[in-house]
Amino acid sequence: MTKDLEYKAFKITKKELDSADGIKKVSGYASTWDVDQGGDKILPGAFADTIQERFIIPKAAGYSSQIKFLYQHTTDLIIGRVLSLKEDEKGLFCELEFFTDPDIPEARKAYALAKLGELDSFSIGFKCGPGCMWIDEDDEEAEAEYGEGVSRVIKSVVLYEISLVTFPMNKACLVTAVKK
Repeated sequence: MTKDLEYKAFKITKKELDSADGIKKVSGYASTWDVDQGGDKILPGAFADTIQERFIIPKAAGYSSQIKFLYQHTTDLIIGRVLSLKEDEKGLFCELEFFTDPDIPEARKAYALAKLGELDSFSIGFKCGPGCMWIDEDDEEAEAEYGEGVSRVIKSVVLYEISLVTFPMNKACLVTAVKK
């Protein structure tokens, strides 16, 4: 794990689909707009700049994404690549491809466990961007605006990685499909 990054995890609901192109993929919500178990609420639009700056621009220039697909937040276990990221009404939806190179056995292991439904959660490694704010637990106005149990509102995120993990911080972040 990287020292200064924060991590948020999300549950995966596995649904097997056949991929027409034969690429091993997983998709679902890397983050949602729900309050997580740590009291954080990431707001819609929080990922817009990071998607543009760390995913779209590098890919358009012929470089790899600066947002990595990891196994259990372990930075030396890159198990695939990010194919797509988009914000929608529920959260940050992602489509990720597993590497199939035999020299990366962790990717094959993670894919197999996801396919079995045993590895069923996403988590993100990020830093808060500008506009993050802590909420006083007695702040009734903030509770009315952001919901009960919110301790921090995150308006901007610098996303570093999306991981498949065993235990999620946000129970609403779901893997919705594992494609073969």
